[in-house]
Amino acid sequence: MQRRRLPMATLHDNGLDPSMTGAGQDHRLVIDTIPGLVWSALPDGYIDFLNQRWREYTGLTLAQASGWGWQIAIHPDDLPELVNYWRSVLTSGQPGETEARLRRYDGAYRWFLFRAVPLYDEQGILVKWYGQNTDIDDRQWSEALLAGEKRVLEMSARGYSLFSILDALCRLVEEISSQVRATILLLSPVGDRLWVGAAPSLPASFAHQSHGFVIGPATGPCGMAVYRREPVIIADIATAPLPDDHRDFPLAHGLRACWSTPILAADGQVLGTFALYARESGHPDARHQEIIERITHLAAIAIERDHTEAALRQSEAYLAQAQQLSRTGSFGWNLASGRIIWSNETFCILGYNRQIEPTLERLFDRVHPEDLAHVRWTIDQAMRDRTGFDLQHRLSMPDGSVKQVHIVARATPLEFGAVEFVGAVMDVTEQVRSQEATRAAKARFEGILEIAEDAIISVDAKQRIVLFNRGAERVFGYIQAEVIGKSLDLLLPQRFVDAHHRHLNDFAQSASRIARGMGQRREVFGLRKNGQEFPAEASISKLDLGDERILTVILRDITQRKQAAEALRASEHLARGQLDALTHTLDALAQESDPDRLLEHVLRTLVEQSSAHSVTVWNRSDIGDWLELIAVVEDGCFQTRGDAAHPAAQLPIESQDHPIWREIFRTGQYAVLEDIDRTTAQLRIGSNPDAVWHTVMDDTHADPDSCILLLKKHLQTLGIRAVLFIPMLIAGQVTGITSIRFQTKRSFRREEIELAQALAHQATLAIQLTRLSRQSRQVAITAERNRMARDIHDTLAQGFTGVIVQLEAAADATTKGLAAEAEAHCGRASDIARDGLKEARRSVQALRLQALEEKNLCEALNDLLRKTTQGTPLQASCILQGAPRALPAEWEDNILRIGQEVLINTLRHAQAQHFSLQLTFAADGLLLELRDDGRGFDPLCKHDGFGLLGIGERVKSMGGRLTIQSGRNTGTVIIITLPLPHDPSVSLP
Repeated sequence: MQRRRLPMATLHDNGLDPSMTGAGQDHRLVIDTIPGLVWSALPDGYIDFLNQRWREYTGLTLAQASGWGWQIAIHPDDLPELVNYWRSVLTSGQPGETEARLRRYDGAYRWFLFRAVPLYDEQGILVKWYGQNTDIDDRQWSEALLAGEKRVLEMSARGYSLFSILDALCRLVEEISSQVRATILLLSPVGDRLWVGAAPSLPASFAHQSHGFVIGPATGPCGMAVYRREPVIIADIATAPLPDDHRDFPLAHGLRACWSTPILAADGQVLGTFALYARESGHPDARHQEIIERITHLAAIAIERDHTEAALRQSEAYLAQAQQLSRTGSFGWNLASGRIIWSNETFCILGYNRQIEPTLERLFDRVHPEDLAHVRWTIDQAMRDRTGFDLQHRLSMPDGSVKQVHIVARATPLEFGAVEFVGAVMDVTEQVRSQEATRAAKARFEGILEIAEDAIISVDAKQRIVLFNRGAERVFGYIQAEVIGKSLDLLLPQRFVDAHHRHLNDFAQSASRIARGMGQRREVFGLRKNGQEFPAEASISKLDLGDERILTVILRDITQRKQAAEALRASEHLARGQLDALTHTLDALAQESDPDRLLEHVLRTLVEQSSAHSVTVWNRSDIGDWLELIAVVEDGCFQTRGDAAHPAAQLPIESQDHPIWREIFRTGQYAVLEDIDRTTAQLRIGSNPDAVWHTVMDDTHADPDSCILLLKKHLQTLGIRAVLFIPMLIAGQVTGITSIRFQTKRSFRREEIELAQALAHQATLAIQLTRLSRQSRQVAITAERNRMARDIHDTLAQGFTGVIVQLEAAADATTKGLAAEAEAHCGRASDIARDGLKEARRSVQALRLQALEEKNLCEALNDLLRKTTQGTPLQASCILQGAPRALPAEWEDNILRIGQEVLINTLRHAQAQHFSLQLTFAADGLLLELRDDGRGFDPLCKHDGFGLLGIGERVKSMGGRLTIQSGRNTGTVIIITLPLPHDPSVSLP
């Protein structure tokens, strides 16, 4: 501990020496009886008097302590410095004070403040020294504890590991209380064992023994403390009823007592234990109790912070994984600085290496040429108007593929009028393909309905006709407009109506049947418009679309074709099965998963932790002028905006009464609203105690029907008197507000604000994760639809057409009585349907360049030059230097394409006589040099076409560097330098 020395006043002799008079004896009696430790010394420092209190405290007699004998009561470590300082004071003749440890009669040392004041006579001659020793041990101990706590908190703030912080806590305890040894055990994730978090001064074997302590009512002190959730005091380990391993091992290391206390989180959950092992038997004294209380509190803060940071890291990992799974990247663009930030998934979508710096031009390089003008115009418009933008366009990738992306950006105002765009890039290639396939499938389906000879009729749950195709018009004689919305009874003979109703109801209620094909029930009868009845066969299916149920009947008039019914029924069953598969698949794809409940958990935790009445979450609108209600927890009920009975679903940020509301968004600080139960409420921003209270929500100066006052009345109805507003931040920008309501006035501690801010951050993350989860589910649904559509669309188009042709031929043959020909036609219809189904299930895969499938790269380049220049005046040569290496297939494709592009350009434009291609394999890279002696060109001028642009994109995709050297009539040299891939080199065959 640092000793302190302070100047003191000097005593002057007033002419009276109490030691020489009777009054002096009285004074000495007073000095002996006062509670302080008082002494006096001669001018040379010889101690000639120590009062009774001093002697009683040290246990020394006056004879033992007089002169310089008092030194035996000073701590050996402090004595040299104390003696030197006392001699310097004697020499100076000035008052002085210092600190040292003084031994008590029982051998215990405590810190004292030693003060000495000289006494001078009227002539200024030093005649006496008077001194006093003041016990400052408690103050020193408290200061040491506070300093240690400060060090630990600074470690936590600087991001030290949890184990380093816990180790520092234990060392702090042992520093201020040398008679104990400290250990902190952490609760395992499963919650059934305790593991060592820190035990710096306990033997290594003891620490290993402590690993895996079981929790229970009859275990060690720490296990019992966790089980009971209360401190466990073992005053004498030797006599306590402990298991052998928990008793013998401490005793073997000289530990006689153990005081274990559970470490509890803010919500009461057990995090671990803090235990003190003492070398002497006994109970913890007041100091030990204070140590236990303060150290367990600090340990709880450190452990909870570590858990929170671990959860945040996990959440960030989930977010990155969600972006990857949903094929959604994010970006930020500061207009003032021009700096652009891409997420990893954005790099992946755009096809760039993550090491490059994102720029707007790199984005434009990827935009499909046909979409580039529109994309530039949209972004320029957004930059000029400082508004968000929403556009979908194509990307032309270096490998020749085309992607569809959907970009959404919102403009976020910054300080000093600056603007930042924050947005998302979604790869919607599969979604667009799915939509196109769905539209094509729908068109084909409608075409099939249009040309189908059979009657296809759909009815709703009340058996009202909702679909009536042209085949039905031909069969029944009604036109579509005459029957849509009418009861199906219109098409049935009266005697069959009741039975038909029962049949449809039974089929609709059946959980095990979704379809019944042709021929599975006796023939039915229909009623034409002219009143004529006719026999028919029918198939039926049901489709549940949420709350709506559709029954579809395909009805075939069999008046003229009863003899061919079996063949026709089988073919129709095949076609019907395909349609049923399509409708069933679309039904399954239309289902959505339950909404995420993470936000509800966060808000309920917020209410519980802050002892609040209720809480609401508001999101800032895209235009930034409104707050929109996201969710609310009131009276223990969680509701989202869609189902919450809230008087104001939107609130203006720019209040007409006072601009203070917008100030919250500008500063990003929390705010407190009070006096809601009065005519005018007041609001203060930030933690500054001198912050101004602003008058808001004035009932006398505002429209009583405004959303602000409607919200105020709602809060008054709930008995709310104070509201804490916590801004929700993303990338440093306020995107919403969490408002925590209280039914009493509150003064908020810093810890409460920090907790509320942490939970508000979690709410922000929950909202973002919910959005990403919904997007991910939508992308998954779309991908599945696309896959299913690819599998079945050719079957519907080809299968039905072929089947119908064959069935019509079979019907014609049947009418003419040609049974054999009818049977043959039916067989061919079945074969066509099967072949169509097989064909629809084939997948088309992209093929590599044929030249590289049959030859290696060098052979393919030679073959390219030979075939391309054959019959032309251009003389071409291919030179290979170095040992060839195996390259990725994409690289070989790119090099061959580049050579082909340059050679074609030379033939078309250069008017050259010679062309050479040199491919050099070096130890650290690959060099491709293409040279001609033609008329050249200016590389800096803009040229039509995309040849050079394509070459540049291919080189960039391989991480290489492109150099073009050319001039008028000086020929052209194109040099491409590529770093070799990291794969081990393999010689080419």
